[in-house]
Amino acid sequence: MRPLLPLLLALTGCGLSPPRSERALVWTAREFKASHTAAVDFGGWRPAQFLMLAGEPLAFLPNTPAAQADGLTLFAGVSDGVSAPFVITDVWQNHPQPWVQPVWSPRDELGKTPETSNPDDAVLNLFPVDVDSTFYSPYWQLEELVTPGLTSKTYRTARDVLNAPASVVRRHGALVLCPIVPEGVGLAGAGDTLTDPASLRALAPPTAPRAYVEGNIVHYLAFGLDRVETDGQNLVEAPAYFFVAQQDGRRITLPIAAVLPSSPLRHALVRRVDVDVDALERITTVKPGAYVPSARPELRTVLGAFAGPVPSAANDDVARFTLRVALNPSCFTATDFPGSCQWLDSAASVEALSSAVRSVTDVQATLGVLEFKP
Repeated sequence: MRPLLPLLLALTGCGLSPPRSERALVWTAREFKASHTAAVDFGGWRPAQFLMLAGEPLAFLPNTPAAQADGLTLFAGVSDGVSAPFVITDVWQNHPQPWVQPVWSPRDELGKTPETSNPDDAVLNLFPVDVDSTFYSPYWQLEELVTPGLTSKTYRTARDVLNAPASVVRRHGALVLCPIVPEGVGLAGAGDTLTDPASLRALAPPTAPRAYVEGNIVHYLAFGLDRVETDGQNLVEAPAYFFVAQQDGRRITLPIAAVLPSSPLRHALVRRVDVDVDALERITTVKPGAYVPSARPELRTVLGAFAGPVPSAANDDVARFTLRVALNPSCFTATDFPGSCQWLDSAASVEALSSAVRSVTDVQATLGVLEFKP
């Protein structure tokens, strides 16, 4: 993974910056919100696709109560035939590999974070950089700082950490996925309810702690440990497949289940690969379609022409297939459903298609894949 030394040099005044193309572009939740209504392209998506503002109808669930607060959009995903709902937290285009920097977690002599009922007295983690830094990415190397006499004022800035006395024990931990987000931004849901837009099953949200960056409070989403693979030196990306089509003279990302890598919880960093459904139809002479139960007419409206035929009564309301693409959507009414369906629900099934329908882009994204509640 990217070394930590450049950051430490920058903090001590050497001004070192990572290599970066003039065309390199980065979008975080801050840009998703600030450009929410703008008709601009963020790596193949519009800003409004990433984030719902309070009061807006939920994406994929337009007839449910509106979003109660600003939140990242829950997308439908599938990995090796299993639902894998996710949010997109950051997008890079034509950009060098994301950097990994430390996140410092102060601990007392017992190795614990002191508890307090007063938020002003809370001991918080520290990030060395915010989203406006060239060095920012949502991937961090956890470093615990076991500190005798720890208080909430011991660490507020990176320099406090760098100048810590020799009595502080530093313990290196796992890589963590913690995107910094604007205050009040969580995951888009109705009240405290988060549901998979496909199966409608309840989801477990990430925690939303606070931290310091150079003495200032920031907010972030904690998706947990080991959310990205490494080769010992670098983060390892994996392809994720998004279905696209031409509409009103431009290419759009369709609101159907993206196909994620195997073990999606360990592959947060993905390379966007577009799957062109128009090209697929030209090659196969059959229009692919997404499965939509008859009980989800609002979802059929959202998908429009990309929804497959209404399933027959015997094949209806199989929630786990909702929003998944079949090459032969006529199977939704077949007597041997779902066995006769040619699903595009795994990386292998997409890679088996003609290379003419797949386009590897210059876009990387961070996916916060969610787990289902028991």
